[in-house]
Formats: sequence, structure tokens, C-alpha cells
Amino acid sequence: MKNKTILAAIIAALVPMTSFADELGGSVDLGMWNSTQQSAGGSDSHKEVFIAEGQFEHFIPLIPNVRFDTLSISNNDVKVSQTALTGYYQIFDNSLLNVDVGAGLTVAYDGSFANLKDARKTVSNFKGNTAKVNDVMPHIYAGVRVAVPFIEDLSVFGNGYKYTNGRSNGYDVKAGVQYDVGLAHVAKLRLKAGYRQIEGNFLNDMQSLNSKGAFVSVGIQV
Repeated sequence: MKNKTILAAIIAALVPMTSFADELGGSVDLGMWNSTQQSAGGSDSHKEVFIAEGQFEHFIPLIPNVRFDTLSISNNDVKVSQTALTGYYQIFDNSLLNVDVGAGLTVAYDGSFANLKDARKTVSNFKGNTAKVNDVMPHIYAGVRVAVPFIEDLSVFGNGYKYTNGRSNGYDVKAGVQYDVGLAHVAKLRLKAGYRQIEGNFLNDMQSLNSKGAFVSVGIQV
């Protein structure tokens, strides 16, 4: 309860500082993440993961903008889908610097984790006993994008979530470069490449998710 009160106070203090879009807009990005999942037993499993994210921005004061991030991981030891829905405010929004902060919910669902024989040593065969994970976790969010000097339409970015609910906790962070290509003055083609890491602990730290690797994506912004 104390953490929720502090979070609400921070957001309330930031609202008067926020900037708002001049008109309705949004974006959708689709990509692939070359993730490496490290199991509790120390072995690595490599997998191409489809990723998607989107944003919706508006000009209505006080009402937050909305974004989502979603993916599904499936390998030898872990199968889980994770979706984050976030309401956020733009603290800065100009051609040189964008800063967003917000809060929302991360949902881990359809999760199957290989049961641990010893959390520090080995993992049982995934086809044997498994632990099911379905959980909803509040999160805080922050994102920043900075224009690269003297190179038009190129920027560097980073964003991430920190989530916890007592039973489960973790984070999802990524950073990279973004290049925008104008499309007939009505939209932008957005190209991204970077590095992403997700770490999660579920069922009171009995099951873990630790995936990381490079990603690429393409999107449309209007």
C-alpha cells in the first residue's frame, strides 16, 4: 500500500509538467528478438521471438497516453506470454528530446516453467513436471529518446518496466537506435535495432525468466 501511495504521489506531481500532442497520433512496431534464455541449471536456449508494441497519443489534458508491449517466449525450459499495458505522460516532447513516464499492468499468462530440482543447480526435463504461471503485476515505466546531433531522423532510445506484486517481480528493458523515414508527409516508417533484456521471478522466486539479446523492428507512425 505504501508503494502504491508513493507511486500515485509521483504521478500526480508530474502531471502539471507534462506536454500533450497537438493532434491524435499513434504507432505500431513489429519485430524479431534473437533471445537467449538462461535456465536455472546454467544452460542456454536460443530462440527467435516475435515482438510487437504500439502507442496512442492525444491532445486531451490530464488523460494519459497509452502504449502496449507484447511477446511470447517458448524454448526448452520456459513457455510464457507477457503483455504490458501502460498509461504514460510526456514530460518532454520536442525534436531533440522525448521523455515519458507512466504506470500500468504487466500480465504473464499461459506460462509453463520446468520445475526446479534445485533452484541453484538443475532443471528437470520440460516434458516432465511443470509449474504453471498466470499473474498480473503493477509496473512503473520510463522511456527516453534523444536525437543524434547532425544526423537528421536518427536517434537513440531506451525504455523499460519494473514490475512487482509480492509473488512475482522483474523488469523489461531495451535500448537501441531509431531511424525515421518520411512517407508523403502523413506518416513515418520507423526502423529500430537494439538490445533487450527481460528478467522475471515468479511463484515467490521458485520460477525464473532470464532472456536477453538483439532485436530489430519496423513500424509505422502517423
